[in-house]
Amino acid sequence: MPPSTVWSTLAFDAFSAANRKSTSPENAIGERAAIQLAVRIGAELVLIDEREGAAVARSMGLAVTGTLGILDLAAGRGLLRLHDAVERLKTTSFRCRPEIMDALLARHAGKSNEEQ
Repeated sequence: MPPSTVWSTLAFDAFSAANRKSTSPENAIGERAAIQLAVRIGAELVLIDEREGAAVARSMGLAVTGTLGILDLAAGRGLLRLHDAVERLKTTSFRCRPEIMDALLARHAGKSNEEQ
């Protein structure tokens, strides 16, 4: 069996085990697919917001970030205005603890709009 198939199988098995403890295993389909794809293509970073999925990915040696991490990186590189992006994000189904979003905004508050 090729190494990518082995890792994909391990990702599936690890995620299945984690989801037996989860209250919403149907939500794990996307995270499982992201992990399998990241392993298959040798991704340097995988985007997963869900805690259990991120834990499984990290346990497999993958670097993980979430939506806010991507926005943080993009704002730091001057690719977007963080405040505007966060305001748009608030209109979606995305959820996180308010203090996390506040800390991210505070970290970028001193930067000019051109830098954000």
